[in-house]
Amino acid sequence: MRWLRALAVLFPLMAVSLPVGAQGAIRDDETERYLRRLADPLLEAAGLRPEDLRIFILADPRLNAFVAGGQNLFVFTGLIEATETPEQLAGVIAHEIGHIAGGHLTRMARAGEQAGQQALIGALLGIAAVVAGAPQLGTAAVVGSQAFARQQMLTFTRTQEQAADQAAVTYLRATGMPVRGLLEVMRILDTRGRGITGGGGEFLQTHPLTRDRIRFLESQVAAGSASDGSDPALEALHRRVVAKLVGFLAPPQDALRRYRGKDFAARYARAIALYRDLRFDESMRLLDELLAERPEDPYLFELKGQFLFERGQVAEAEPLYREALRFLPDSALIRVAFARTLIEQDRS
Repeated sequence: MRWLRALAVLFPLMAVSLPVGAQGAIRDDETERYLRRLADPLLEAAGLRPEDLRIFILADPRLNAFVAGGQNLFVFTGLIEATETPEQLAGVIAHEIGHIAGGHLTRMARAGEQAGQQALIGALLGIAAVVAGAPQLGTAAVVGSQAFARQQMLTFTRTQEQAADQAAVTYLRATGMPVRGLLEVMRILDTRGRGITGGGGEFLQTHPLTRDRIRFLESQVAAGSASDGSDPALEALHRRVVAKLVGFLAPPQDALRRYRGKDFAARYARAIALYRDLRFDESMRLLDELLAERPEDPYLFELKGQFLFERGQVAEAEPLYREALRFLPDSALIRVAFARTLIEQDRS
């Protein structure tokens, strides 16, 4: 995983306050391909070209996702880790694609400009009233215009969130993904977010309260005809991606406590956590065990190569990256890592 700078948040599905650890953007071929596998059919259902969407993964424990700057989707690792099934994560992605397809970013910018103009006019009128000898009237004009502008923006945002939910239902049904996945993740958000919104009531929330969106989705699940079936291969992929993120991002001891089982995902997470806990030999033994079971898994070769490279065992890392590329020749990230091993050995 490789780190970039963090980016600002726009159009959140819902931001839940959790302890914040390391933050920034990460690059990981396995996780990115998984998100692509979920997103591409939904983009096609929305009438968008999959190749136009860029996906960024933010290492942040909060449950959130957003779109910004055109067709750019940002997904928080906290959200991926909190989802239990691929259908839940697909529901979130469908919601964010609804924002893109609905042109909500452009409309938000226009609404912001209009609200700003209204607030400015109110401020100028207030200043004029103060100059004319009516300070109380002037203060009321300034405060009132700002509150009115803020109310307009919040109302606009709530409308966009509702529209994105409705679009998500359409895309999920078009791709055969169960709408219940989005309903389930909304319930997770509702449980974790309950009690953090503070005063002001529903009217001052920046998006519909989750319980209202849950009611809408419950009605859609009850009325819908989307398949309730699941894809075992996709579920296994979801579990291993979550395990990988936990292994890399959670404190090693927390990851080791969470993943005690003998299934692939648990051992995958432990191999990573053991390495981060400076138990290199144990990590290597576990990776060798996994490779013996799955000798054609490119990400196991990549992972072992990464660990060896970071320990300065560059010559040993090179053939592992080469083997990973044999199975994934189109992986730019693995190609870069492989090139680094050659450069370090002065064999470019």
